[in-house]
Amino acid sequence: MKGMQGLIVAGLLGVLAVALNWIYLNGKTKDKGDYVKFLAVKSGAKIAPGQIIRDDQLQAVGVPKDYAERLKETAYLYEERATVVGITATVEYQAGDLLCRQDYRTPPAELKLTPDEMLIWIPVNSSSFVPELVNPGDRINFIVPVYEDRPVPAAGDGSVTAVPARHLVETKSIGPFRVGSLGSRLASRDVARAHRLSTSQERLIGIVINEKDDREKEYLANLQKFALSRDYRDIGVALLGPEKPRP
Repeated sequence: MKGMQGLIVAGLLGVLAVALNWIYLNGKTKDKGDYVKFLAVKSGAKIAPGQIIRDDQLQAVGVPKDYAERLKETAYLYEERATVVGITATVEYQAGDLLCRQDYRTPPAELKLTPDEMLIWIPVNSSSFVPELVNPGDRINFIVPVYEDRPVPAAGDGSVTAVPARHLVETKSIGPFRVGSLGSRLASRDVARAHRLSTSQERLIGIVINEKDDREKEYLANLQKFALSRDYRDIGVALLGPEKPRP
């Protein structure tokens, strides 16, 4: 019996030793900085767009160091909380959400062009695209219908009408072009709203043309040929993905 009791006690002591060892090693791991603290919204808090971000709405969230290096490029560290406390939220945050750097890019104070660049505003159909999803720096194509005027026979006598009817021949996709502005907006819609910048006339899309780039000049020539002399209500917009590296 005493032997059995000794085995039980020895077993309990072994389990206790393993538990204490785990607690010790876990504490040492944290002490060594193997967790990186990121800035997140505190449990129970919610931040709406347009609200001022308060310090008491934020907390630190630990991320293992092995996974944190790339996250540092997109999310704020907890030690950087003074950067966002007191500014206006540009997006909605729920409890546990990390605060991302791209949501608080500083909007450009002015339009900056190189000596070889020019900006041309193209009026488009405001119902053909969603301005909130297009931002300066994006790449777009213009969708332009090509019409042909065809005479329409008058009733009975074989004559034609004075005003020929337009017939759609084809649709051309012209571009890509780099967006420099949407009306007066030089930043994303969220950033512009947070900084109370004007977002008027967004159907006027400003495209940047480098006069020394033969490819961009060719795109502009096609645009001038098929689009600039036409009714803007016919012109649509296609948003493109990132540009592939040139061969």
